Amino acid sequence: ETQSSYIAFSERESQTKHTGKFDIYFLFRTHVPDGIILYRYAQGLNEYFAVGLRAGILTLLIDFGFGKRQILSDES
Repeated sequence: ETQSSYIAFSERESQTKHTGKFDIYFLFRTHVPDGIILYRYAQGLNEYFAVGLRAGILTLLIDFGFGKRQILSDES
């Protein structure tokens, strides 16, 4: 059986307008517990943003020049 992964991505306007904030929602389905879902590296600035799975837990990894941060979801 061939396994595949896909992602559906949607950006929605925040309920609070004119605050400079926005929410990003995405729905994904995968057949593996570990992997990168979304990754962006700012070349020259050594900054990155990554969303992935570690043992089935959604993980956000960021470094915008203020040090590395890792945020884990409460749910798998």
